[in-house]
Amino acid sequence: MTKKKSIITVKGATIIAFHLMDTKFHSIRLCQAVRQLTGRAFLMDGTILRRLRELREEDPERFSYQVIDSEKSIYKKQTSDKKHGEIQLHNETASCVQ
Repeated sequence: MTKKKSIITVKGATIIAFHLMDTKFHSIRLCQAVRQLTGRAFLMDGTILRRLRELREEDPERFSYQVIDSEKSIYKKQTSDKKHGEIQLHNETASCVQ
């Protein structure tokens, strides 16, 4: 049995953090939110952003975004007709307003 690094996975924390972000956000803010949720201060930006890209690939409707300024790492969520989503948190469903 391996020791868990945190209660919540990086992917799970990325889901929550993405939905908490404003329509326009800096990637560092997303990374800070994920670090706070996981309690892992030294979690690498690249790992977090890779999980975000994986989420977009798995579910482009819920995790659609574009990089609007690559030098400043500013992201913009792509809006859809769907106003409410649901995320799975440790076998409990939580509503999430976008």
